[in-house]
Amino acid sequence: MSFPKFQTNWLILIGLVVLSLGFHSYNLEFASYDLDEAVHIWHAQRTYAEVVEQSSHDPNPPIYNLILSVWVKTFGVSEFATRFFSVLMGALGVGLMFLVASRNFGLTVGVMAALFYCFSPIQFRFTHLARPYSMLMVTVLLSYGLLLECLRKPTSLKLFLYYLATTLMIYVHPTSVFNIPAQGLIALLVHYKEPKVLGKLILPLVGSVLSFGIWVMAIPYFERDDAMWFGPPDLDAVWYVINVFYGNVYLIIGQLFLLGAIVYHLTERKTELNSKYIAAIAVWMVIPFVISIAFSHVVKPVFQDKYILSVQPAFMLMLAVCIASISKEWMRGAAFGAVVVVLCMSVNTKQQAEGDWRKAVTYLDSRHSTSSMIFIDPWYEFRTFSYYFDRHAYEVPDSTVKLIVEKGATFAWHDIYNSETGLAKVDKVHIIRAHADVNEPAVNQQLLDSVATLVEAQDFVGINVRTYEFNDFAKPKID
Repeated sequence: MSFPKFQTNWLILIGLVVLSLGFHSYNLEFASYDLDEAVHIWHAQRTYAEVVEQSSHDPNPPIYNLILSVWVKTFGVSEFATRFFSVLMGALGVGLMFLVASRNFGLTVGVMAALFYCFSPIQFRFTHLARPYSMLMVTVLLSYGLLLECLRKPTSLKLFLYYLATTLMIYVHPTSVFNIPAQGLIALLVHYKEPKVLGKLILPLVGSVLSFGIWVMAIPYFERDDAMWFGPPDLDAVWYVINVFYGNVYLIIGQLFLLGAIVYHLTERKTELNSKYIAAIAVWMVIPFVISIAFSHVVKPVFQDKYILSVQPAFMLMLAVCIASISKEWMRGAAFGAVVVVLCMSVNTKQQAEGDWRKAVTYLDSRHSTSSMIFIDPWYEFRTFSYYFDRHAYEVPDSTVKLIVEKGATFAWHDIYNSETGLAKVDKVHIIRAHADVNEPAVNQQLLDSVATLVEAQDFVGINVRTYEFNDFAKPKID
C-alpha cells in the first residue's frame, strides 16, 4: 500500500514528535531543581496579576511565567510535571524544524534537520529544565519559518502572523531581539531589487521592536544597572558556545569541510532560490551571534549558550543542508548516520543541576532535630531548599519562610545565635551552603570557630554541609 506524499509527510512529522517526547522525557527527574527553576515555579503559584507584577522586576517578559503559572495550577509543582512542559515544547520544536526545513530544502533535509535538532545535547539539556528556553526555540522556529514563507509570497495574513511570532519570540526572552537585524538583512538579501516587497517585510520587524519597547518602557527593571556574574566573552567562550551548539567538536570540523561541497554544489547547479535561502540560514547563524558578542563588550555581558540559543537551530539546519549537498547517496547516508551517532553519544542523559539539593536535604533530614537549626546560605536559595525540605511550605509562597522557620530552618543568623549575649539558641547548627565559588559566606567564620566546633562535614554537587556543635559556654541556658 502506498501513501500520497502529503500523508507520508504527516506520518513522518508525527513520528518525529513522538520520538522527541520519548527521548526528552528520559531521566526528567534525575537532577534536583536549580535556583532559577525553583524561583520560576515558586512565583508561578501566585495569582496571575502577581506573576505579571513580579515580571516587571525581571528582564524576562511575563509570557513564559504566565503559561507556567497556568501549567502548575493545573498539574502541580513536581519535577516531572513542571519540566514536562519543556519536553512538550521540545517536541513541538522538532516538528517545526521538520516543517521549516522540508518546505524550503526538501524532505531529506527536513528529516535530517529534525533529527539533529532532536538529538542535540543542548536541546536535551533545556528540555530538562523548567525554564523558558525550550519554549523560546518554538517561537524562534515560528518566526524564521514565517519569514521564509513571506520571502516566497508576502501576503497580508503571512506578514501579520510573522509579526505575531516575532513579537512572541522577543516576549519569551529579550535577547532574541538580536534576531531582528538578522531577519532584516535576510529580507534585504532576497528582495533588494524590490523595494515595495522589502518594505512589506521590514514592517513586521519594526512593529515587533515597537511592541517590545512598550514593555521596556513600562517596567522599572531596565532602569537598573545590575552587574552580571560573568564578563564579556573571549575567544575561548565563543568557541565553547559553538561547541555546545553542536555537541561535539568533530561535527564542527566536519561541517567546515562540507561547506566547501555545498558551495561547489550551488555553483554547478545554479539553484538561485536555494542559494538565497542557504544564505539566509548562514545569516541566522552568524548575525545574532556577532551582535551578542558586541553587545556584551559595549553594553552588558549577555553572551552565554542559553542567551544566544536562538541561533542553534540554524546550526543544525545548516549541518543538514551540508550533508544533503553530498552527491553520492551512500556518502550522504554514512555522514547522516555518523552525525546522529555522535550527537547521541554527546548527550548527557544524567543532567546535573548546579546544586544537588535533593541529596543534601535528605542528608540533613536524618541529622536535624528539635535541638538544631539549619542555616541556608546564600539566603535566596531558601526556595530551592524548601521544595525538598517541606513541600507544603514551598507551595504556599506567602508563608514559605515562616513555615520552614517553624521546622527549624532559616537564613537569618540571629535566629541561631545572639551576638549581644554571646549565646546560641540551639545546640547545633547545620550550615548548608551553595555557590561557594561566587559568594562570600554569610556567617562570620572566625566568630563561628570561637563559639562552636565542627563535628561533621559532607559535600554534594555544588553544595557543602557543615555541622557545628556550640561550645558549652555558648549553648542555650536551661532554666
